[in-house]
Amino acid sequence: MKTKKNNHKESLDLLRNSDFTVKKLVTFNGHEGMGANADIYWKNRKVADFIDVGNGGEPYVYWTADWDGDIGGDPQEIRDFIASLPHYSQAEEYEDSDYDWDDTRKEWKTDDVINALVHIAEERRNFKKILRKVCGLKDGTIRTWKYKASEIDKELRHKGKLMPLRECLKLTGVKCLNVLPEAEAFDILRQHA
Repeated sequence: MKTKKNNHKESLDLLRNSDFTVKKLVTFNGHEGMGANADIYWKNRKVADFIDVGNGGEPYVYWTADWDGDIGGDPQEIRDFIASLPHYSQAEEYEDSDYDWDDTRKEWKTDDVINALVHIAEERRNFKKILRKVCGLKDGTIRTWKYKASEIDKELRHKGKLMPLRECLKLTGVKCLNVLPEAEAFDILRQHA
């Protein structure tokens, strides 16, 4: 069975590996949903402030200055990067939904990219929080245990033998995410969350 290429997921992967970074992310409950504030960086240089007040409206992106010295505009290098992202449709963006979304492809807008970056940063923060505890994949389900991630080598008794926790989990068919490289662990969490 051949799977259809999803440009939205491909674009998100490109954003995860891009020169963009999100710092000082703060989330909170707003009047009509979650709100967030963050600083957006491009190649280690702050380029924008992101503010979503959680009132149900559009978030605000305030550009600090572009590299040509203009205040309030996104730099040409960022516009070129955004233009290079594959065009996507709503059907690709919401492929897990049962609703019949529009298949018309559209290009990425700057605000869409900033929203996606903040979402990616929030997702990453939540994944790191999950990985503070011993976490693993068994039978297609993400499971956590009461042990801290730092206790992964703690000696436990399993079937009469003393062995590290990581070995106990391995013997019971658990793929322990705490011992995997971070990117691989996040990919597994993203697929099964």
